[in-house]
Amino acid sequence: MGAPGGAAGATAANRPRTAGPARLSLLAAALAFLIVFAACKGGVNPATPSPLSPPPSTPAATHGSGGRLVKERIDADRALSHVKALSVEIGSRPSGSEAEAVAADYIRDQLAGYGYQVMLQGFILNGGSQNVVARSPGGECQVVAGGHYDSVAVGPGANDNASGTATVLEMARVLAADGEFDDVCFVLFGAEEIGLIGSGEFVDSLSADEKQQIEGMLNFDMVGAGSQWLLVGSEALVDLAAQEADSLGLAYQVAEALPAGLGSDHDSFIKEGIPAMVFHRLGDPHYHTPEDRAEFVQGGLLAEIGEVGLAVIEALLEARQALPVVVDRAWHLH
Repeated sequence: MGAPGGAAGATAANRPRTAGPARLSLLAAALAFLIVFAACKGGVNPATPSPLSPPPSTPAATHGSGGRLVKERIDADRALSHVKALSVEIGSRPSGSEAEAVAADYIRDQLAGYGYQVMLQGFILNGGSQNVVARSPGGECQVVAGGHYDSVAVGPGANDNASGTATVLEMARVLAADGEFDDVCFVLFGAEEIGLIGSGEFVDSLSADEKQQIEGMLNFDMVGAGSQWLLVGSEALVDLAAQEADSLGLAYQVAEALPAGLGSDHDSFIKEGIPAMVFHRLGDPHYHTPEDRAEFVQGGLLAEIGEVGLAVIEALLEARQALPVVVDRAWHLH
């Protein structure tokens, strides 16, 4: 998590918090879906595994019965293995550094291994930086899930933000586990720590139609340590996330803005009128220090917030499928 960057770091007072009629109808339908689904769904209480435990094998996902798109679950050990790969094996990943590029390659390879179409979206910054953009084969970007993978130079960036990156990678694996891809794109951003540069570049690369087709952007930033969940962003989208957090019995706060002086990549989307929100964990004492190490990241937290993210994605996709008008738009980067 970094400082707000330019116009992307808008204050709560001047952030657009409304969407067009079609988006509002879809978000309302998605919220209704979650309310009904919560009535017949049990909670999840993921345990915090040992960071040294190998990722266990998991059963294949299935769509269908029970109305749930996702049957696979977030694997805390797998998520922690990504945290260690990024923050221990690669280490500090400052914007524009060789280590940031190595991290981008690692993320690309993971997503490609799950079956996504993946590209590196490069942009000029010091030595050059890049976003990792993954889309479902033949699919659209109705929902974007992402977070930044760079870190400050002073520390290895385990919680900030290998934790968010790992959660997004696990969500991508779960949604691809049965070989049936949904209309979700995953974008891991470079150069967030110096002003939300990567997310700004991604949003700027989208056409007006591509921006309009995105029903929501879910940003995961610093989700592996701290004392309480914080949900911030577009009101209707935050309401969806809060509904699912309630169903899981999670304690959280809702706010119109991150703490003073902080910004994150969802801001770049909100600035362009795209509904977006951030999942964040308050109270990490190791923020932007050399002590931001993998040993302090809790796998159980990655699992529980990943489950919330998957439920929000499911609600958005289910609501979209219920709409009578289908718009065929090609998705591309300029």
